[in-house]
Amino acid sequence: MNPYRLLDAESESLSLTDIKNHLRISGTDDDDSLREDIAAVSRYTETYLSKTLVKTTWVYKLDSFPDEINLQMGPVLSISSVEYVDTDGNTQTFSDIQYDDRNGRLKPSYNSSWPDTRDQYNAVTITYIAGATHAGNVADDIKSAMKMLVGDKQNNKEDSLIGVSNSPLVNSAHNILNMYRNWQV
Repeated sequence: MNPYRLLDAESESLSLTDIKNHLRISGTDDDDSLREDIAAVSRYTETYLSKTLVKTTWVYKLDSFPDEINLQMGPVLSISSVEYVDTDGNTQTFSDIQYDDRNGRLKPSYNSSWPDTRDQYNAVTITYIAGATHAGNVADDIKSAMKMLVGDKQNNKEDSLIGVSNSPLVNSAHNILNMYRNWQV
């Protein structure tokens, strides 16, 4: 199963002011549309990169414990909890873990093993925080690519699906994002 957002980032990677300056827009008529486009491009960019840009809480559910768990949408900042449904049907917390924050790997601590779980869907729930600590830590290249994608969406309004275009602007944005993409997913 793919992780899902429990709590969204407190701020977007790009501000409304960033986009309005980039597109040379001075009025407020398009602010709501621009905010929607910023949010959509942010989600698209994170999905394309397989990385979380700004600090977000994620939940990842599994049917049972594998040998090693690879948390997606890193970089992982911290593990909030590892919960599981035991063989009696009670929810328990497992804290004897080690994790590799650089690669998002999680497994039991040395000389420890995963507990037995009940044979059911989503018996294991991992809640974790991933992403840069705030929008100011997002690479300028990524922000530039996102501005291009928002610009393409604004210029092509109804004819544009984010990231799906033969537009030189979208291709340039992808070329920039490819430098940061997590190709191991």
